[in-house]
Amino acid sequence: MKSIFSTLLLVLLSTSFLSSCDVSDDNANSCYSVGGVGTTAVTGPETADVDEEISFTVAFSVPSTCGSFLQFYQEESGNEIKITVAAKYEGCNCDNIATNRSTIYKFKATTAGVYKLIFKKTNTESITKTVTVE
Repeated sequence: MKSIFSTLLLVLLSTSFLSSCDVSDDNANSCYSVGGVGTTAVTGPETADVDEEISFTVAFSVPSTCGSFLQFYQEESGNEIKITVAAKYEGCNCDNIATNRSTIYKFKATTAGVYKLIFKKTNTESITKTVTVE
């Protein structure tokens, strides 16, 4: 559990290095940064067949109107997958209004078993979805 939070910390620290503003000669600003955000809800199936791709709708909140989905970071340990949503922020003039977004997480198991998909909600809370693959 500590390693996913270490990874998230690394991502957040990297955000400060990846944040940038580029002012060109025509005075147009272009700003970009990335960071982990908390999952607010997850919906999807509880069963699947081996090699069947299933989809989960993952809702998350970004702290400004410039935020949108970038990618999932995941850490696998046996049949347990810890998942963190990474968001990107594009634009220099963003309203600091929490904005709800959603995206699709795809899962496919190549062997039968019970899988736990653990979506990070906060540093201490998560949303767990259990999938039985036959």
